[in-house]
Amino acid sequence: MKTTIKATWENTLKKGEGSFSSENTLMDGMNYHFTKRPNKAATTPEEFLAAAYSACYNMTLAMVLSENNHTPKCLETHCHIDYDMDNIKAAEIEITTTIDNLEEEEFLELAAQAKKLCPIGNSFAFPSTLTVNYKK
Repeated sequence: MKTTIKATWENTLKKGEGSFSSENTLMDGMNYHFTKRPNKAATTPEEFLAAAYSACYNMTLAMVLSENNHTPKCLETHCHIDYDMDNIKAAEIEITTTIDNLEEEEFLELAAQAKKLCPIGNSFAFPSTLTVNYKK
């Protein structure tokens, strides 16, 4: 598998803006900025990183659960990226779910296993943590 996105940038870091070109119509022409700007529809690279990690973790956890004969109703994962001007310091994924016929202890084990298997999370050079909110 291979994914390709072209990113272009114009002007200085703080005044400039960029856009993505992609075969994916949802991303083609999407704008990005250095920081969020009022009245401008755009994203930031850090926001994309959080989206990629939370989506990848959800899919990995769904795989691990199904391999163990469990079907989640809904996996809700938030990803918090802690960063400053110099680097990304850490990421935290926070999962909230309810799954019929699954004890919390087993879910905690499966959630931790999914974190270890998540390809996006495994590519990070910075620390990443997992918080679980399991509801019966």
